[in-house]
Amino acid sequence: MVITKEQLLKYKSQLARIEGHILLKKINRRGYEQLSCPKPKISERLGKGNKPFRVVGTALSEGKYQGLSGNTNFYPSGTLQEGMESLIGKPIIWDHDDKKTKSIVGKVIDVWMEGTLLKYEGEIYDQHAIDLLSNNLVKYVSAGFDFDKDYIGNIPTVTELEFKELSLVVIPSCEDANIEPK
Repeated sequence: MVITKEQLLKYKSQLARIEGHILLKKINRRGYEQLSCPKPKISERLGKGNKPFRVVGTALSEGKYQGLSGNTNFYPSGTLQEGMESLIGKPIIWDHDDKKTKSIVGKVIDVWMEGTLLKYEGEIYDQHAIDLLSNNLVKYVSAGFDFDKDYIGNIPTVTELEFKELSLVVIPSCEDANIEPK
């Protein structure tokens, strides 16, 4: 991406949010400063043989869980099944850190239901994450999503959800949310 000095001033706050990339500055023929942001090469981040590391596990299961907001809600398996397709293609990140692109380590490639369990398959591209997963140092995941809820009786129940990400975590809210050992 190459921009002029005027564009830089206009979009300075947006560029300040770009992390993990080196901005290169040069003067073009007309005397304008230009910044370029080279795209990272995914092949430099891949594991052995440049193949992604596959992970399979449970993203979420039917039950009552306390979310990051501190509120406890009931997640019925029917709602999980209705929203599960929105998890496909979503990033796998560290600890729900969705503000930094460098926290992205992979993506979800498939989902399915097994009884009341929402299962997933993902690909990991980051070598550090691959090392931790290979040595069983990270064993759990936590799903990040937006949701609507209703009170059924006096129980707050999730009625609709849209997944935003799947996080690698040390302690999950849902005790079934895991990465199955290889």
